[in-house]
Amino acid sequence: MNSRTKTVIISIAIILFLVAFSFFIRAQSADLSAIPVEQRSIYIDSSGLPYFSEMDSYYNLRMTEDLINNGHFGDTIQNGTPWDLHSYAPFGKTAEYANAIAYVTIFFQDIYNQYLGDFTIKESAFWITAVISSLAAIPAFILVRRITNTYGALTAALLIIFAPNYLTHSYAGFFDTDMFNVVLPLFSLLFLFEGFRNKHLILRILFILLAVVTLGMFSFAWTGYIFYVAVFGLGIIIFFILGLLLRTKVIESPKKYSNVVKWFINQKELVSLILFAIFGLIFFYFVKGNLSGILSDIMGLAGTTQLQNSVNSLMGTYPNVAISIGELQLAPMVSGGPLGAFLSNNNGIVNGVGGAVAFFGALLMFILYGYRVLLKRKSSSSNAKTSKASRKPTVIKKDTGFSFSSLIPYIDNIVHEEDANRARRESLLLFSILGIWLVVSFYATSQGSRFLQSLMIPMGVFTGIFVGFAVNYVKAKVDKKHILFALTVGCGLLVFLPMTQIEFPIALPINFASSWITAIGSTLLIIVLGAFFIYGDKYLKNTKFNKITSSNTKKAFVALVIFLALVAPTVSTAYYTTSHVGPGISDPMWNALTWVEGNTVNDTTMASWWDFGYAFEIAADRPTIFDGGSQDGQRAHWIGKAIYTNDSALSAGILEMIATYGNLPFDTLDNYTNNTAKTVKILDETIPMEKEEAISTMINEYNLTQVQADKIGELSHPSNPKPVIFVMSSDMQGKSYWWSYFGGWDFNSLNGTGFSYFYNDQPVEMIKGNNNTGEAIIVNSAEQYATVITTITKNYNNNSSVHGVVSVLNPQTNKTILDQNGSVYNPFSIYREMVIDDGQLVKNETLNKSGEYTLLIIGSGGLYTAYLMNKELEGSMFTKLYILQGFGQTNFEMIQVPKETSGIFLYRVISDTPMFKTDKNQTG
Repeated sequence: MNSRTKTVIISIAIILFLVAFSFFIRAQSADLSAIPVEQRSIYIDSSGLPYFSEMDSYYNLRMTEDLINNGHFGDTIQNGTPWDLHSYAPFGKTAEYANAIAYVTIFFQDIYNQYLGDFTIKESAFWITAVISSLAAIPAFILVRRITNTYGALTAALLIIFAPNYLTHSYAGFFDTDMFNVVLPLFSLLFLFEGFRNKHLILRILFILLAVVTLGMFSFAWTGYIFYVAVFGLGIIIFFILGLLLRTKVIESPKKYSNVVKWFINQKELVSLILFAIFGLIFFYFVKGNLSGILSDIMGLAGTTQLQNSVNSLMGTYPNVAISIGELQLAPMVSGGPLGAFLSNNNGIVNGVGGAVAFFGALLMFILYGYRVLLKRKSSSSNAKTSKASRKPTVIKKDTGFSFSSLIPYIDNIVHEEDANRARRESLLLFSILGIWLVVSFYATSQGSRFLQSLMIPMGVFTGIFVGFAVNYVKAKVDKKHILFALTVGCGLLVFLPMTQIEFPIALPINFASSWITAIGSTLLIIVLGAFFIYGDKYLKNTKFNKITSSNTKKAFVALVIFLALVAPTVSTAYYTTSHVGPGISDPMWNALTWVEGNTVNDTTMASWWDFGYAFEIAADRPTIFDGGSQDGQRAHWIGKAIYTNDSALSAGILEMIATYGNLPFDTLDNYTNNTAKTVKILDETIPMEKEEAISTMINEYNLTQVQADKIGELSHPSNPKPVIFVMSSDMQGKSYWWSYFGGWDFNSLNGTGFSYFYNDQPVEMIKGNNNTGEAIIVNSAEQYATVITTITKNYNNNSSVHGVVSVLNPQTNKTILDQNGSVYNPFSIYREMVIDDGQLVKNETLNKSGEYTLLIIGSGGLYTAYLMNKELEGSMFTKLYILQGFGQTNFEMIQVPKETSGIFLYRVISDTPMFKTDKNQTG
C-alpha cells in the first residue's frame, strides 16, 4: 500500500469517526440526563421520544405534515399562495416557506422506512438535525487537510461541528433550519475550491456545478444564503485582482498558445469563474423564477447591514418586538471575565469560536497566511520544471534566531505541490475567500449574535491551519526537552478549565464534584505522560522500550496535547450542553392542548404570549393569535396589554376583538384618527364598555362620525365573537418583563417599562418551632452574586400574624449584603404585603406608600409560596388568573381539564358564543 492510499484510508476513517462522534454528542440530548429519573416521563411524548426543545420545531413539523397531507405547505391555497390559517388568527398568513427542511426530512423518513423499519415523520424530524449537522465534519476536514496536516484538519472539523452557536441549534430534538447553516456553505466552499484547483476540465465543471447546486439547496433552507453567494463572489474577484498584482500567472499570456481556444481551456481559474457565474445565474434564475427574486435577496442582504438600526427603531409608534429577540442582541467580545475567555459558549464572540487560544491562534494564522500569500515572492529564472530525479524535497531550514519571516517556511510546508505558482494561486484563492468571509462575518456580529454561526467557519479553518503550523514547527524546530515539557504543562493547564464541565454519574465518598475529578485527572495525566515521554529516554535508553521515548514520539505527544488544548473548550462545552438540555414543553401543556382539540369547536382561538403559539397550533389544532412567526408591534402591544392590564373587561374585549377581526379594528381607527396614540386611547377606554356606550363615547368625546363609530364599534365589540381560550402558564412569570414592557407601552413618550416577578418554583413547608410559631425560608431568586429570600413567620395562635421579610444574601457567605456605608443592602422596598392562608385573605396591608414591590404570600396545608413582584404587577391579569387562579375578575372562567395540567391554566372568555362540542359545562 503506497503512502497516498494509506493517507486516504486514514482520512476516511477519521471522517467517519468525526461524523459518528458528532452524532453521538448531539444524540445524547434524547437521554434527558439532566432531569431526575422520576420526572423524565412527563417530558416524553406519545412517540416515546422527548418533546422538542424549542417551539419553532413544532412549526417546522406542522409544515412538513401539511406537505405530506395536503400536497402543499399550510392549510389551503389563497390566490395561488399557500396559506396558513392556524397562525396569525383570524385571517392567517402566507405559508411560503424555506422548504428544504421539510423535503429533506421526508426523504430521510422514506430512506429509513425502506431499509431499516417503520419511522414516523415526528421521529424523522427529531433525529434529522443531528444527522445533517454532523455531515459538516466532511468538508471541514477535507478542506483543511488539503492545506495542512491531520492535526489541523481534526481541529478545524471539531471546532466547526461543535461551535456553540451551531451545536445549540442542531442537536437531536431541535428541528430547525439552522442544521443547514454550516454544512451547506462548507460543502459549497469545498466544491468551489476543488473546481478551481482541478486540472481536468470535466472534473472542474462537475465541482463547479456541485458548488452552485449546494448553494441553490441552501437558498431553499435559509434566506440568508445570499450572504455566502456574495462572500464567494467577492472572494473570487479579490483573488483575480491579487493574482494579477502579484503576478501569479492567474491569467497567462495568449502568446504561449497556438490559438485562443487552447489558451482559454488552459486558464482553469478563469474558466472556473465563468462556469460559476453561468451556472449560478441559470440555476438561481430558475429557482427564483425571475431576476427580481435574486435582486430582492440581494437587497435583503444589504438590509442586514442596518439590522441594529431596525432593531432599535419603532414599528411606526408601536414598540419593536425585535429588541426582545436574543439572537438580534449584540454579543460582548468576551464572556465570563479573564478565566471565562478560555471557555467556549454562546455568550461572547471569543467564546463562540472556541475560546481565547483558538481565537488568537486563528487571527495569528490569518496574518501569517496572508503574509505568506501576499508578501513572500518566489523568484524563478525559468518556468520549466526540473526532473524528478534532480528535484529536492521541501525542507525546513534550521534557524538560530527568530523573525516574523522565519515562521513562513512552516506554512509553505503545509502545501506539497510541484508547481510553486499553482500552490500559491490555490493558497491565494482560499485566503481571498476566507479572508473576506472573516472580515464580513466580524462586521455581521455587530448586527446580532446569530451571525456567530458565520464567523466560526473561517475562524475554525484558520485555527485548524494554526494547529497544523504549530505541529510542523514543533516537529522541525523544537528539540530541547524543557521547552517540550513546558508546552505540555501549558497545554495541560489549558485543558483543565474546560474539563470542569465534564461530569460522570458516580457517587463519591467525599463532598467533591465529579467534574473537578475529571479536570484534575485529565491535567495530571497529560503532565505525567508528558514527563514520561520527554524524560523517559534516560531510563529506557538501553531497553527494548527505548522507541517509546524517541524524539519522534516526544514530538508526536506534544502535537497531540496542542491539539487537545485547542479543541477541549469546544468539545467539553458540546458535551455539557447536550447532556443538560431539556424539552421546551411537557405533558401538562400537551395534555391541556390535546384536550382543547378534542372538546372545543374548530374556530376556538388560542391566545397567550407568543412562546408556545406554535405548540398551540399543532397540539390543539386551533387558530392562534400570537406565535413565533407573528411577532409584530401591534400584536405584542395588544396581547401584552391583555396580560398586563388590571381590567378584566378590557383584557377579554381585546382578545375577542383580535380573535374575530385581527388587526382590522386598530388599523381602521388609525385611518380615521391618523394618530396611533389617540387610537390606542380610544380603544382602551371603550373596549370595556357596552357597544352602544362605546359608540356614543367615540362620537361625543373623540369626534368620530356616526358611520365611523358604528364601524369601529362592530370591530371592537363583535356581534358574533370567536370563542377564545386564554392560556396562563408558569413560564410567563419569567417573561413578565417583556409582556409588561410591550403591554404598558406609552404611545406619547414612545417608551416602555418592564416589570418582574421573583418567585420560588416549589412551595416550602412551614417548620413549626417553639412558642407555637413557624418559619419558612423561600428562595425567590438565586443569581451568581445575590440571592433573594423571603423569610415567612407565623404565629399559630393568630393567623393574621403571618409576615414575610425579604433579604438579599451573598451566595458565597450566606450573609446579608452590605453597601458601601456598611448598612444592609436591600433594593426591595415593600409597598404592600398580602397573605392568603388556606384560601382566606388574612392580610392586605400597605406598608410603605413609596415602596416599589408587593409581597404576596400564599399558604395551603402548611406549604408556602412567596411572590415578590413590582407593585405594577399585583393587579395584572396574569396575577389574577395564574397566581390567584381567577380571583378578582369576572370576565374569564377557568376550564377544568380532566388531565394532569399542573402549571397550566386554561380560561375561556365568558361569552354567549358556544365553545364546547357538547353541552356539558366544562368550566368552574
